[in-house]
Amino acid sequence: MALWNESKPAATPAPANAEPLLAARPPVPPSALPGSPAPVKADTASKPKERVEMKESVIAAGLTIEGKIIGTGHVRVAGKFKGDVQVEGNVHIDAGARVEGQVRAGDVVVTGELVGNIDGAKRVELQQGGVITGDVKAGSLTVAAGSRMRGQVEFGWEDSARTCPHCKATILESAIVCPGCKHHLRFGSDAAAVAAQGQRVAWQVDGSLRPPADSQGLEYTVVIAVRNEKGEEIARQVVNVGSLLGDQQRSFTLSIETSPPRTLVPTHKRPS
Repeated sequence: MALWNESKPAATPAPANAEPLLAARPPVPPSALPGSPAPVKADTASKPKERVEMKESVIAAGLTIEGKIIGTGHVRVAGKFKGDVQVEGNVHIDAGARVEGQVRAGDVVVTGELVGNIDGAKRVELQQGGVITGDVKAGSLTVAAGSRMRGQVEFGWEDSARTCPHCKATILESAIVCPGCKHHLRFGSDAAAVAAQGQRVAWQVDGSLRPPADSQGLEYTVVIAVRNEKGEEIARQVVNVGSLLGDQQRSFTLSIETSPPRTLVPTHKRPS
């Protein structure tokens, strides 16, 4: 049966931004698939740390200081300093500056005046106008025109010493075990070859210390000094300090250990 005034409903237009039924989807990464290994994240903690630059200590022009400098870092002298300088770094003596004492450092640059010996340096540079009065022992030596020097010079010989990475003590290059902290430093056939050469104690001194019976106690300082064939002091180190009370006691052992050189060490022929 037909109905009059029948009208069909108007179709609702789809919105312009409607998502199609089969919309394109981004590709699935392989790591998201079942059974795929988990992605490996970069380990930022394992990245090597940047090398920390050593700071420089300056004795300014117009200053006069007497004492001793020991430590890690660079030293620049623009004034006057009287005493030994022993640093794990470089030493610069500026024009017009003066240093009286022994210097032991990596690189030593002298534009001013040094009255003393330079021992165990990797590089020594005597610039124009610089003056050195003393002996120099270094890996390399550069002397500029207009400089002056009076003393004995040894350069080009490799130093047979190195620094223990554990306790920072100065030890022999051929050492298998650090005599200070007892850490093993070398392994394998190379270490076995060095050990086969043998090591002996040249001499050893043992002693003990305790306060006198009629005293309240005492304080002590253990100092080791090394001198060369001329009687000049080339090293001095305080190794321990302490105090003793009542019946307390300390024992001390000083030993000199020797071993054959790992390589042939060139020597200078002394004048007769």
